[in-house]
Amino acid sequence: MSSESSSPVGCLKVLGLFSVGLIVLFGGFFLVVVMLFRNAPDQSHITTYGEVTIHDAVERGRGYQVSYSYPAEGQVWLGNVQLDRVHWRPGNTISVRFDPDNPADHCANTSCTEATPVGSTR
Repeated sequence: MSSESSSPVGCLKVLGLFSVGLIVLFGGFFLVVVMLFRNAPDQSHITTYGEVTIHDAVERGRGYQVSYSYPAEGQVWLGNVQLDRVHWRPGNTISVRFDPDNPADHCANTSCTEATPVGSTR
């Protein structure tokens, strides 16, 4: 009444197949993560934090379209960002980081985009 799956050799085969399956699964997951981060834009130059003024927040879909401005390098820069209502509500703040050599290049919360200069602070 012995079958191959209950013998030590059968158990080793099952364990081997299980191990190979785990390696393939985790290898595929690792490959997907690497591909996602490899294609992410370089943000290492966006290092300076700015003071943000929120001008408007319009409810759109699952979140808010927020317009804001921040002063940098003698000008005021205007930006817009779509924020999910799970992570942001009117009355909350927004953090902005920008490139000190090119203040239009900035990130508001986690969304990176270009800003438009709207006036001088000097």
